[in-house]
Formats: sequence, C-alpha cells, structure tokens
Amino acid sequence: MAKRIESARDDEDGIARYRLNDRRIVVFDTHVLREIGLTEALRRVGIEPASQGQRMPVLQDGQMIGTVPSDFEPELIRSRSAHYETQPGDFRREGNAWIASQRLGQGDFEAIPGFKPA
Repeated sequence: MAKRIESARDDEDGIARYRLNDRRIVVFDTHVLREIGLTEALRRVGIEPASQGQRMPVLQDGQMIGTVPSDFEPELIRSRSAHYETQPGDFRREGNAWIASQRLGQGDFEAIPGFKPA
C-alpha cells in the first residue's frame, strides 16, 4: 500500500508524494489524483497496488458507519454532489480507520465515491 507523505509545501505545489512498501517514492499531481484516484494513477506508472480490493472502516461517534477503499484520500475525492465538498477536518486517519467529523451527515457520505454504508 502507498502511504501519503504529508507536506504543506507539496499541498501548495499541488502535488502528493507517496512512499510505497518497497520504500520507493512516487509523486502525482493532485488534479490527476482527483480525476482518476490513487489506484489508477499507480497502475498508469506501472505499479500494481498491493492493497487492491481492501477497504478501511469509517467511524463516527465510535461506531462503524461504512467503509472506503484503501486508497481513500479525503482531500482528493471528487464529490458526486454539488452540495458537498470535503473540508479540512472532515476526516482524520487513526491507525487503519478513518474518523469522520460529527458535522457530516448521510447525504455527505453518499456523495463520496467508494463509500459503502455499514
């Protein structure tokens, strides 16, 4: 699985860096990631994602409310609704789960590509 390397500078430059399991680092334009997602971007540069098909739980208020693909990156999703775009703080990662903000409702989750309710 590719793990995002967080960097304020990269955010300003519109790029996202990922460290692969074999310690290589790949860099993608965030616009490309919003369009095709991390899994497809990796495939297009000849890297088959190791975590293909795995899903991560999404928790809200201590309850599992659904799952997202393992390559879920909240700031890079392209919402399916004109009424919802991710905001800083909507999701935070804790271990192998995503914690959703209390301010998000069912319609917001339905707008997230790849979200499957529990």
